[in-house]
Amino acid sequence: MLAYWPAATGPTAVLRLRFLHDGRDFSSAHVRNAQRGPRVLSALSLLRKMGDYSLHLDPPLGGVFQAEDFRVRYHLQAADARVEDLGAGRYRLVSGDWCGIIHTTPGRFGSRPVTWQTGGATGEAWVDGIGYAGPRQGFDFEQVDGVAIAGDSVTVQGNFVGAGADGQSVLGNGGAGV
Repeated sequence: MLAYWPAATGPTAVLRLRFLHDGRDFSSAHVRNAQRGPRVLSALSLLRKMGDYSLHLDPPLGGVFQAEDFRVRYHLQAADARVEDLGAGRYRLVSGDWCGIIHTTPGRFGSRPVTWQTGGATGEAWVDGIGYAGPRQGFDFEQVDGVAIAGDSVTVQGNFVGAGADGQSVLGNGGAGV
């Protein structure tokens, strides 16, 4: 999933959905998206017998990925990027007069529940769904009992004014390129 809009200053703001293995983009995660206007619904799954950072060039020995961290990340890059927690599993990634609103759902990574957290640094902000974070261990996707990170949706809105007490009253004039 990739969205972009005019930033208040600097280069164009870019919002993308990523799946990370120990902090690096991971090629054995697959996302399906359905879009209607500025709204995108995403569902993630894992690919079996594929590679780590390249689908075909680096499959792990015995099909087992060694990892300390697996997570999905809604990542906004813009000079003025910021994240706001709206409560009830909703987050807003903002740059200038535009924003991407993330609606999360309960998910799981194998038998583990997915937990959601926000973060940021200069020029970027994110919302992470953490499938696993802990001591290095092996993950055989043939044995992982499913990944359910579905129903997450993003709405991109422009000329955003703000939210009411319910966090839902976001005003805008339409969507950016999604």
